[in-house]
Formats: sequence, C-alpha cells, structure tokens
Amino acid sequence: MDPDLKEGFYSRSIIVESENDFRLVSSCRNQMILIAKFEAGSLVDQAVRNGHHVILPVSNDVTAVNSEIELPRINRTGFEKG
Repeated sequence: MDPDLKEGFYSRSIIVESENDFRLVSSCRNQMILIAKFEAGSLVDQAVRNGHHVILPVSNDVTAVNSEIELPRINRTGFEKG
C-alpha cells in the first residue's frame, strides 16, 4: 500500500471502547474510520449518517443468518474471453 494512503487511513482511524465515547466521536464533523470494540447496535446508523465508516470486529463464533451462497453459472464463452 502506498505510504501516503496508509498514513491517511491511520490518521483517520480510532478504536472506540464504549458507547459514550462512540457517541462523542461519531458526532465530529471530520470523517473518520471508527472501530467499535463493543456491541454498537443502532449507534452505527447515526455514525454512518454523519459520514463515518464503521468497522465491527467479530469473532469466529459469528455466522451469517443464511450461510448458503448461490452463484450463477458462468457462460463458457464469457469465461474463455475473460
């Protein structure tokens, strides 16, 4: 990754450990990348509406509701051209 791009990501990222801190930080006008270390729930919606990106780390215990993914068949000619 380009060092300037990496620095931009790091300078806008913050790890938030509580709901109160999340509310405070997400109300800021500067667009940030918020990493929530708690169950953020509906707080995420407000942060995203305020222009922030939110990352919610999850453990291996979390699974998708519908873990079955159906992929369409690839047309052979389209596959060969690609």
